[in-house]
Amino acid sequence: MSKSNSFKKSRKLALGIAVAMGCSFAAVAFADGAIVNDTGEDKLLSFNDALVISADGNMIAGGPWLPDIASAISASEEGSVLTIDMGSNALNVTGTNAGHSTGIAAINSGKVIINSSGAMNVYAESTGKSNGQTAALFVNGGGQIFIHNDNNKITLGGKTG
Repeated sequence: MSKSNSFKKSRKLALGIAVAMGCSFAAVAFADGAIVNDTGEDKLLSFNDALVISADGNMIAGGPWLPDIASAISASEEGSVLTIDMGSNALNVTGTNAGHSTGIAAINSGKVIINSSGAMNVYAESTGKSNGQTAALFVNGGGQIFIHNDNNKITLGGKTG
Protein backbone atom coordinates (compact mmCIF):
# COMPACT_ATOMS: atom_id res chain seq x y z
CA MET A 1 0.00 0.00 0.00
CA SER A 2 1.38 3.41 -0.89
CA LYS A 3 2.12 5.98 1.81
CA SER A 4 -0.59 8.22 0.33
CA ASN A 5 -3.25 5.49 0.51
CA SER A 6 -2.17 4.58 4.04
CA PHE A 7 -2.48 8.22 5.13
CA LYS A 8 -5.93 8.53 3.51
CA LYS A 9 -7.13 5.41 5.33
CA SER A 10 -5.72 6.74 8.63
CA ARG A 11 -7.59 10.03 8.17
CA LYS A 12 -10.84 8.19 7.39
CA LEU A 13 -10.39 6.05 10.49
CA ALA A 14 -9.71 9.14 12.63
CA LEU A 15 -12.78 10.87 11.19
CA GLY A 16 -14.89 7.77 11.86
CA ILE A 17 -13.68 7.59 15.45
CA ALA A 18 -14.32 11.30 15.98
CA VAL A 19 -17.85 11.10 14.56
CA ALA A 20 -18.65 7.95 16.57
CA MET A 21 -17.50 9.71 19.75
CA GLY A 22 -19.55 12.79 18.99
CA CYS A 23 -16.49 14.99 18.62
CA SER A 24 -16.57 18.42 17.10
CA PHE A 25 -14.37 17.49 14.14
CA ALA A 26 -14.81 20.28 11.63
CA ALA A 27 -11.50 22.08 11.19
CA VAL A 28 -9.71 20.01 13.83
CA ALA A 29 -7.21 17.84 12.00
CA PHE A 30 -6.03 14.40 13.00
CA ALA A 31 -2.77 14.39 11.05
CA ASP A 32 -0.36 11.49 11.49
CA GLY A 33 -2.00 10.68 14.82
CA ALA A 34 -1.89 14.27 16.10
CA ILE A 35 -4.73 16.53 17.21
CA VAL A 36 -4.23 19.99 15.73
CA ASN A 37 -6.31 23.17 15.85
CA ASP A 38 -4.83 25.93 13.70
CA THR A 39 -8.12 27.51 12.61
CA GLY A 40 -8.33 30.58 14.86
CA GLU A 41 -11.57 29.17 16.33
CA ASP A 42 -12.70 27.29 19.46
CA LYS A 43 -12.91 23.51 19.13
CA LEU A 44 -14.10 21.03 21.74
CA LEU A 45 -13.33 17.29 21.68
CA SER A 46 -14.94 14.99 24.27
CA PHE A 47 -13.85 11.40 24.81
CA ASN A 48 -15.67 8.63 26.69
CA ASP A 49 -12.69 6.27 26.87
CA ALA A 50 -8.98 6.46 27.60
CA LEU A 51 -7.11 8.17 24.78
CA VAL A 52 -3.63 7.53 23.40
CA ILE A 53 -2.24 10.20 21.07
CA SER A 54 1.07 9.30 19.45
CA ALA A 55 2.48 11.43 16.66
CA ASP A 56 5.83 11.26 14.90
CA GLY A 57 6.99 14.25 12.88
CA ASN A 58 3.73 16.25 12.93
CA MET A 59 5.38 19.62 12.24
CA ILE A 60 3.96 23.00 13.27
CA ALA A 61 5.48 26.49 13.30
CA GLY A 62 7.51 26.94 16.50
CA GLY A 63 6.50 30.58 16.91
CA PRO A 64 8.68 33.66 17.31
CA TRP A 65 12.42 33.06 16.92
CA LEU A 66 12.11 29.27 16.68
CA PRO A 67 12.11 26.76 13.84
CA ASP A 68 9.31 24.27 13.19
CA ILE A 69 8.67 21.70 15.90
CA ALA A 70 6.74 18.44 16.06
CA SER A 71 3.75 18.23 18.39
CA ALA A 72 1.17 15.56 19.23
CA ILE A 73 -1.50 18.04 20.45
CA SER A 74 -1.44 21.71 19.47
CA ALA A 75 -3.26 25.00 19.08
CA SER A 76 -0.99 27.11 16.94
CA GLU A 77 -2.76 30.20 15.64
CA GLU A 78 -4.06 33.32 17.35
CA GLY A 79 -7.61 32.68 18.51
CA SER A 80 -7.28 28.87 18.26
CA VAL A 81 -8.61 27.20 21.40
CA LEU A 82 -8.49 23.41 21.61
CA THR A 83 -10.40 21.96 24.57
CA ILE A 84 -10.15 18.25 25.29
CA ASP A 85 -12.61 16.84 27.83
CA MET A 86 -11.55 13.41 29.08
CA GLY A 87 -13.96 12.99 32.01
CA SER A 88 -12.32 10.48 34.36
CA ASN A 89 -10.45 8.74 31.52
CA ALA A 90 -6.68 8.51 31.13
CA LEU A 91 -4.81 10.58 28.53
CA ASN A 92 -1.43 9.46 27.17
CA VAL A 93 0.37 11.78 24.74
CA THR A 94 3.65 11.06 22.94
CA GLY A 95 5.28 13.39 20.43
CA THR A 96 8.42 12.30 18.59
CA ASN A 97 10.57 13.77 15.83
CA ALA A 98 14.13 13.54 14.55
CA GLY A 99 14.57 17.24 15.51
CA HIS A 100 12.59 19.45 17.92
CA SER A 101 9.63 17.72 19.58
CA THR A 102 6.83 18.39 22.08
CA GLY A 103 3.89 16.51 23.53
CA ILE A 104 1.47 19.44 23.87
CA ALA A 105 2.12 22.88 22.34
CA ALA A 106 0.36 26.25 22.33
CA ILE A 107 1.86 28.75 19.89
CA ASN A 108 0.98 32.30 18.74
CA SER A 109 -1.68 32.99 21.39
CA GLY A 110 -3.28 29.58 20.84
CA LYS A 111 -4.72 27.80 23.90
CA VAL A 112 -4.89 24.13 24.80
CA ILE A 113 -7.27 23.26 27.65
CA ILE A 114 -7.40 19.73 29.00
CA ASN A 115 -10.09 18.69 31.48
CA SER A 116 -9.44 15.27 32.98
CA SER A 117 -9.73 13.66 36.38
CA GLY A 118 -7.92 10.57 35.03
CA ALA A 119 -4.20 9.88 34.95
CA MET A 120 -2.19 11.89 32.42
CA ASN A 121 1.15 11.12 30.81
CA VAL A 122 2.83 13.52 28.37
CA TYR A 123 6.15 12.60 26.75
CA ALA A 124 8.30 14.07 23.98
CA GLU A 125 11.40 12.66 22.34
CA SER A 126 13.93 13.88 19.82
CA THR A 127 14.93 10.65 18.07
CA GLY A 128 17.64 12.00 15.76
CA LYS A 129 21.31 12.68 16.27
CA SER A 130 20.75 16.45 16.07
CA ASN A 131 19.87 16.79 19.78
CA GLY A 132 16.67 18.72 19.09
CA GLN A 133 14.96 20.73 21.81
CA THR A 134 12.40 18.61 23.63
CA ALA A 135 9.58 19.55 26.04
CA ALA A 136 6.53 17.65 27.25
CA LEU A 137 4.64 20.98 27.44
CA PHE A 138 5.67 23.90 25.22
CA VAL A 139 4.36 27.46 24.82
CA ASN A 140 5.69 30.34 22.72
CA GLY A 141 4.41 33.63 21.32
CA GLY A 142 1.69 34.08 23.95
CA GLY A 143 0.41 30.47 23.83
CA GLN A 144 -1.21 28.99 26.95
CA ILE A 145 -1.76 25.47 28.25
CA PHE A 146 -4.33 24.83 31.00
CA ILE A 147 -4.59 21.40 32.59
CA HIS A 148 -7.45 20.79 35.01
CA ASN A 149 -6.71 17.41 36.57
CA ASP A 150 -8.20 17.46 40.08
CA ASN A 151 -5.86 15.66 42.48
CA ASN A 152 -4.60 13.05 40.05
CA LYS A 153 -1.05 12.44 38.93
CA ILE A 154 0.39 14.09 35.83
CA THR A 155 3.62 12.58 34.54
CA LEU A 156 5.79 14.67 32.20
CA GLY A 157 8.91 13.38 30.48
CA GLY A 158 11.27 13.95 27.62
CA LYS A 159 14.44 12.71 25.99
CA THR A 160 16.81 14.15 23.42
CA GLY A 161 19.73 12.78 21.35
